[in-house]
Amino acid sequence: MIEKARSLGEKLESDTTRFSQNTEKTFNELSEQIQMLNTSLKEIGEIHKDIEDTIRDQEVNISSLEAEISRRKEERDELNIKKQDSIKNKEDVLVVWKEELSELRELKEKLEALKDENNTIETNLKNQETTLATMKDQIKQIKSEKDNVLDGINLEISETEQNIKDLRENNPFLDYVITSSSAETPEIEILAAIFEKPMSIDDLKNIVSIPPVMLIRTVKAMDNNKLLRYDENTQIAYVLK
Repeated sequence: MIEKARSLGEKLESDTTRFSQNTEKTFNELSEQIQMLNTSLKEIGEIHKDIEDTIRDQEVNISSLEAEISRRKEERDELNIKKQDSIKNKEDVLVVWKEELSELRELKEKLEALKDENNTIETNLKNQETTLATMKDQIKQIKSEKDNVLDGINLEISETEQNIKDLRENNPFLDYVITSSSAETPEIEILAAIFEKPMSIDDLKNIVSIPPVMLIRTVKAMDNNKLLRYDENTQIAYVLK
């Protein structure tokens, strides 16, 4: 019984240690995941800001090109008036018009390219915002899972502590064995001797290494503490099972 009790105590200690290690590992893994997601969120925030800056720059460029196109149109109109007065040769007029139309087409192509680039940037920005929202949801889910794990851990700890408490309350002998700091105490030696069968004080004197005077005093003290039973009339000590 003592070996079983001692084994139970060692098993409880081993389970508690393994349980604590698993708990710490799970907690650390969850914390690392949250830290990695927070780092990604920070990087996405910086990318988001860079994209917004680029969009503002592109909008300024577009406005400048539109103003340039408007100015060129005004110049063309003014030039047309002057040319109508001064240019008599139709071929010369056609050449000038073709040059101006070519310049306008180039400006229009640049404007369309800038608009396409702006649309691409806006699309990337929306994708980044979607990714950001997804990562925020993942963080919430991980935090929720972490809370659930901690709740389960606390519940198992409470149940284990209650089981140990119940065992110790219902069995003083087991409680003494679990809480004893050494297996070499006189009490443990006496309990080991009488565990299998009742034994008289005289028989105990031949088995244990405790002085006779101290043996009787210890047995009586253990009887008072309900670790064993001692009949003073028969001088027999035994363990309640």
